[in-house]
Amino acid sequence: MKKLFAIALAAALILPGRMANAQVAAGAGIISSSLTGRYNGNEAKSSTATGYYAGASYVLELPYGILRTPGAYLSCISKQSDNGLTIGPVSQNTKTKFNEWALNIPVYATYGTASSADTKVFLYLGPTLQLGLSSKSQSNTKGSQNAANSDVNYYADGYFHRFNIYFGGGVGATLKEKYVFTLGYHKGLLDLYAGDKEKTSYYRSNFLLSFNYLF
Repeated sequence: MKKLFAIALAAALILPGRMANAQVAAGAGIISSSLTGRYNGNEAKSSTATGYYAGASYVLELPYGILRTPGAYLSCISKQSDNGLTIGPVSQNTKTKFNEWALNIPVYATYGTASSADTKVFLYLGPTLQLGLSSKSQSNTKGSQNAANSDVNYYADGYFHRFNIYFGGGVGATLKEKYVFTLGYHKGLLDLYAGDKEKTSYYRSNFLLSFNYLF
């Protein structure tokens, strides 16, 4: 899998076409990320985390009005939960914080048309390669009887794989040939689960909203 990621990364950064027609885009956005899992054959459940991302890409003009946009962006998603429980005279409260950082390499094909003199609407479609950099949770439990802390490193402790491939697409608009807005959905194709439990799988999918500036 590491070799596959390295080969795909190198291919994504090759810049075909005429460099005179290439533009650099820099931007940022927000993410709503859902992890859907089935543990040990139990009913599938989803957990949603939110976050942000930032990066840059090349916008390359290809034949027939198609644009290719390879790039790279850093993403961070997080989630916090606060669960309380009281049974008789015993009470406890658990606070959990989750954070995940990743490097993402998108390679999109884009096709659009001008809707007015200053506006161009478009569709985009393509894969995104993802390398997980860090995925951790910290839990703190306080109660009337005891207190405990626990930390989980999902990559180092063997719960999840670092590598994922997404495929997705979306819509966007370019204003005055400088400002680009996009809304898209990307579905993870690889099972992230790295453990040995049978009938267990975890897949991630993302909604992304972004703003980019063309230089």
